[in-house]
Amino acid sequence: MPTLDPLGATVPVPSDPADLPRWVRTLNLTAPPIVEVSSTTQANSMRAAYQDACVAAGVTPKRLFVWNTSNDNLERATASSWEYVAGRQHGATVVMSTANLRAGQNDVVHPSSFTRASTGWAIASDGHNVIVPSTGMYLFDLSGSIAGDAGTLGRTYSQFRINNATLKGRQGFTNEDIIHTAWLYPLSKGDQVKVEIYHAGGGTRTFAGEMNIAQINSPNW
Repeated sequence: MPTLDPLGATVPVPSDPADLPRWVRTLNLTAPPIVEVSSTTQANSMRAAYQDACVAAGVTPKRLFVWNTSNDNLERATASSWEYVAGRQHGATVVMSTANLRAGQNDVVHPSSFTRASTGWAIASDGHNVIVPSTGMYLFDLSGSIAGDAGTLGRTYSQFRINNATLKGRQGFTNEDIIHTAWLYPLSKGDQVKVEIYHAGGGTRTFAGEMNIAQINSPNW
């Protein structure tokens, strides 16, 4: 009967029936290579075909790995999706602006466009949020300026909000029109992040700036 080699691949022994196509097929199924795919859809299709072939051959499926050229990442199969293992991590530079910073309100600063971005970033349809492309630890760096007289702004702060609810990363200022806020936080794929600015200067102000985002690692949570 066949045996397993040191890497877990099924190989025949001399007493097994001579059936070269069968044994080559079994060897390939029990020692699958890293497969290059162009999309998650293609990876899912390949995984389904691999599992069907394993059932037909009577072998136990192995964990699959793919090199996804759509994001230049090595990914491994989980129960229902693909998990980042290695490769180029995500980052983006986002143009941020609003003409509607009302005094005494936490008003949204809108992400209007990406100056540069890795694959997968998006601006939500509400125009308020940036959508995170992959689970990991992220560093956000917001910088820009509030128009008008700095000396009359009074209490001022910027803050981040996750999925339109959880409040994080508030940074306060007094009579300061230059905003610079950094925030480090673990986020999941699909999380939405928005920026709000508050001032007590009276009237309505405008803000113009940018936000740099870097995925600094992908912890083994």
